[in-house]
Amino acid sequence: MLVCASEDDPIVDPASLEKWGNHLKPGDQMWFCPGGRQFFHYSFPSLVNLKIMDFWQELRKFQPSMA
Repeated sequence: MLVCASEDDPIVDPASLEKWGNHLKPGDQMWFCPGGRQFFHYSFPSLVNLKIMDFWQELRKFQPSMA
């Protein structure tokens, strides 16, 4: 699971999202975009794309059948 959010989201603050840490398992990731508020995926599409691609590459280490 990849949990993404923005560091400056006015609705869901990073401290609240840190609670996801209790539910993450090996291979899961939490990532905070440096800006973009609640529309970070629109404001930083290239950065979000890189993070998603990195997540999929890392996931293969935990689930070799996906390679």
